[in-house]
Amino acid sequence: MRYFFQFALLLCCFTTFAQIEDGSVPNAIYEIRYWQNLSEPGNTDVVLDTMIYYGGNDRAGFAYANAECVSFHCRETDDMIYTLLPKFNTETSEWMLKDKFVRRIQSTKVPFRAVERNIHWVYVCDKGSELSGFGDYSMVSKEFGVISRYNYEGDFYQLIRIDVYKNRELLQEIDMLPLHDKLYEYGAYTLRPKK
Repeated sequence: MRYFFQFALLLCCFTTFAQIEDGSVPNAIYEIRYWQNLSEPGNTDVVLDTMIYYGGNDRAGFAYANAECVSFHCRETDDMIYTLLPKFNTETSEWMLKDKFVRRIQSTKVPFRAVERNIHWVYVCDKGSELSGFGDYSMVSKEFGVISRYNYEGDFYQLIRIDVYKNRELLQEIDMLPLHDKLYEYGAYTLRPKK
């Protein structure tokens, strides 16, 4: 099973490198984001996103490389979250954007890579559904973007690794599992809604 997982990860890497080679934009930041599907117990599927940041490392100016990215269907929600991200450290906790309601449920600080990181639980739903609980829940940080996703249908993904590229050069590999360990330790995942 271990070799199968390593083979699948290697295959995903080759697919991702093909995306970078085919459509690279000079000076853009590319993040290859490895997501683990935790929706079902025992599930070890790892799926990829390739995010492209056009304005340096400003997450408000991003796109997914193609429609095959696992988070492609979340791009509208991600766009709202990244637009509001600078406001998550203020007293305000609710916003209306377009036809969506956005609520910062809770914020916490955890140590990760020798720095205290602000992590925010965010809820996004259609306008008028604020009290229903039906919507998308995301855990987000300024430095790493959305690191966990959950919805009322039971889909649950955690970001387990990020590879950062610029001009086809690997800048850094970030193992996100120690951050999730800290978040579990600090009780941040106890807010995750039940099915």
